[in-house]
Amino acid sequence: MKRSLWTLQQINAKELATAIHERVSRWRQSHCYEAADSEELLLDADHVVHRVLLLRSWLLHFVGNVHSYFMTRVLHSTEIELADALKTAADLDDILATHCSYVGRVYDRCFLHPSVRVLREAVLKVLALCERLRGFCVAGDGVPAAAEMEAMEETYVRSHQVSRLHYVLLLARILCLLSFWPPPWSR
Repeated sequence: MKRSLWTLQQINAKELATAIHERVSRWRQSHCYEAADSEELLLDADHVVHRVLLLRSWLLHFVGNVHSYFMTRVLHSTEIELADALKTAADLDDILATHCSYVGRVYDRCFLHPSVRVLREAVLKVLALCERLRGFCVAGDGVPAAAEMEAMEETYVRSHQVSRLHYVLLLARILCLLSFWPPPWSR
C-alpha cells in the first residue's frame, strides 16, 4: 500500500508534461511535420498528460482510501480491542486465545479471507496498475500508447466497481453479524 502511494507521488506533472512536449518536438524534427500537424501533436500531448494525471488522481484517491481503511478501521481499532482484551486476561492461555482472535480479525479485515477473494484481487489489480503507470511515466517515451492508456483506465474502472460492490456487501454482512442490521426500528 505504501509502495503504491509513493509510486504515484513520484509522478510529477511538470516533468511529465515537459517529457511529452520534448518527445513531440523530436518527432517534429525527425519527421518534418507541417505546422498544422505539429499543433495537432501538441494538443494530443496535452490530452495525454491530462489523462495520465487524471488516472493518477483516481489511483491516489483509491489507494489512499484503502490505506486509510487498513490503518484506522483494521489496525488501530483491532489493536485497541487487543489491548482491552489483554487487560482482562488471567493467564497465558487467555493471552494466547486473545492473540489468536486478534490475528484472525486482522486476517479477515485485511481482505485475506477466501470469502473476499474478489475484493482482494480488485485491490491488487489497482496496486499493480499504480506501478504500470509510473513505469510509463519514467520511461524514455514518457507516455503510454492510446490503447494501453485505455486499458489502464478500464482496469481501474472495473476494479473500482468490483471493490465498491464487494465492500458494501462485506459491510452489510458485518452489520448483520453485529446485530445492527436490520435497524432496531424495523424489527
